[in-house]
Amino acid sequence: MVKHGCIILKLCFVFFCHGLDLTLERNTPLLPDGTRRSCGVLTCEEKTIDGVTSASDENQNEANVSFSRLEAMEVLKRNPGGGSRVSVGSVSTQHPRLSRVANGLKITGLLEAGRVSIRVELFKQEDCKSGFTCVVRGLDSQAKNLVSVTKLAQQADTQTANLGQFAASGINADSVPRPTVGDEGGAGGRVPRAQRPAAGR
Repeated sequence: MVKHGCIILKLCFVFFCHGLDLTLERNTPLLPDGTRRSCGVLTCEEKTIDGVTSASDENQNEANVSFSRLEAMEVLKRNPGGGSRVSVGSVSTQHPRLSRVANGLKITGLLEAGRVSIRVELFKQEDCKSGFTCVVRGLDSQAKNLVSVTKLAQQADTQTANLGQFAASGINADSVPRPTVGDEGGAGGRVPRAQRPAAGR
């Protein structure tokens, strides 16, 4: 779209899975009037689905997993050059609200009944080309541990994104990075490869 003689590029990547929504909306950081804004906005959101059975229920497939209770969410970032992932921000039942500005990122988050979300405004071009991971923890309808992980890996040259997701019911709690609750700096954590569900607790 052409506006005031300038081309405005806006790309939006959305991935839905069992209520989990990971979105990266990229904008031109400089508006036609010279005003500067964020180069992108990342949003991760999960909602519970009332009345929907989970993967642990009898005769249900792994693809049907859903949360009946949400307990925590964390967003992690990996720079375009690689390296380990670092925590951008997290919320949990102990710390349900998040609001801070640091290192070119404006981060807000909220965990409430039936819904959890984290929104990150990106002001550095490097961050707008980074890969992101969203980790959600909670319980299924039978009170078993449930972890859902969604990844967004970008290709900076073509301004496209590849998304991958896996969810597991009752997996080992040590196999997925725990949210760094209350850590303003955000500790790093590695995100594991997809794995099969283990026996429930």
